Amino acid sequence: MSAPFAVTSEAVRVQGSFSWWPLGRACNWQRADGQGFVMAGPGWATTITFLVCAAVASVGGVLIATGNARSRSLAAAGRQGIPA
Repeated sequence: MSAPFAVTSEAVRVQGSFSWWPLGRACNWQRADGQGFVMAGPGWATTITFLVCAAVASVGGVLIATGNARSRSLAAAGRQGIPA
């Protein structure tokens, strides 16, 4: 049995596409020995980085929204003479 990543020639055409899971770019090409195709998918680092950044942004957005709502209610209470 031959190795899964056979030596490729320069005439081989590589096709790429976007992969949603895991997030990134996936490529496939025909093996040089003609015994099928090789598929190379993206790693998990991009997906994990994106998910962590999305979580931080979501938590930050919620904290900003609740902080603005609280400061507005405190300001409104102060204008009405109600101690905070």
